[in-house]
Amino acid sequence: MFQEIDTKIIQLNSFILSSKFRGGKIHGHIKNIKNIGFIEIVSEDGKKGYCENYHAIYSPEIFKTIVNFLQSKIIGKKIKDLRVINEANFIPFIARNGFIKSVLGSIEVALLDLVGKKLNKSVFDLLGLKNNRIKCYYSGGSVIMSPQDIEKDVEYCISQKFSAYKMRLGFQTWKEDIKRIVKAKNILGDKRDIIFDSIMGTHKKIWSLNEAIRKIKILKKFNPMWVEEPLHPDDLDGYEILKKKINTPIAAGEAYSGFLEYMTIIKKRLVNYIQLDITSSGGYFLSKKISKIAKKNFIKIVPHCWGSDATISANLLIAQSNQNVPIFEIPSVNLEISKYIAADSFHIKDGYIRSTNNVGLGIEISKKVKSKFGYKKINSFSL
Repeated sequence: MFQEIDTKIIQLNSFILSSKFRGGKIHGHIKNIKNIGFIEIVSEDGKKGYCENYHAIYSPEIFKTIVNFLQSKIIGKKIKDLRVINEANFIPFIARNGFIKSVLGSIEVALLDLVGKKLNKSVFDLLGLKNNRIKCYYSGGSVIMSPQDIEKDVEYCISQKFSAYKMRLGFQTWKEDIKRIVKAKNILGDKRDIIFDSIMGTHKKIWSLNEAIRKIKILKKFNPMWVEEPLHPDDLDGYEILKKKINTPIAAGEAYSGFLEYMTIIKKRLVNYIQLDITSSGGYFLSKKISKIAKKNFIKIVPHCWGSDATISANLLIAQSNQNVPIFEIPSVNLEISKYIAADSFHIKDGYIRSTNNVGLGIEISKKVKSKFGYKKINSFSL
């Protein structure tokens, strides 16, 4: 597909936008504002490709610095030259994982968006992906929500016909968390699944291994689809012991990037579900490769989506690329910016999602949108 495009890349830009969100209380975001990082790649004929970058939430300034650093590796290269991305991926020591790897993945997806627009095709058609309906779950239940807040959240989940509901744990007292869980489970009943996210990769109240084992044994009686990040992402030895001590399905992966980190989890079979995110894990092609290896090791992929609709559009690529994705995350955070940049890139109906096969990824970010959602220089994420 790239071989058909004998056109130079003339710009590689990054920008941070700030959007208000709706959808209830969200821990860590000040004044209901979320900062979002975007990659913009421009060809000499003026076509533009876009992708969100999840890591930019945590340090917008570093994100922009990394993109500026990578410009010399990409600007002036022809799209048909696959080394546009490959050369940058092989920068010694610093490009295998982490923030640089995540940015390179977002650049790759933005390039796919650009190629789709140049060829007047959707990226799904470009990659030969089937446009299947994918079952979704509603990802809400912020750790700061009360049982009453949880009740409203679950009722919305049901009204939209989602088959499962995810809620966050670990910030309030365990006694209060159990009250929140009981409230959710009583409303969900037995026809809809519940998922618990311990967010040990995010907040500061980290469970010890013994605490995680004890709490997961209690959570088991609620029959969760999985328990997410019950240990800190660095505690791989702990995950290995945890898997031997419990039989409740475990998920992790949003905190990792690059091939080696995911291979460590897969080869040791530390989890039942891996949460790849194209906007942070390292791009589409790496995510597809990891997904194939995971399937051979009987580990399923459940994409992580916690951003604007641009993130959902990008992660649909990995969801459609194989048959190893049983369910897809739909964030409760409804960002105001989404309707301006990806208004018709996918449809959600009766708890299922499907791409609309718009040209590229269906993402456009105009100067007017950039002005309307200009970067508010506040720390929009703080614990």
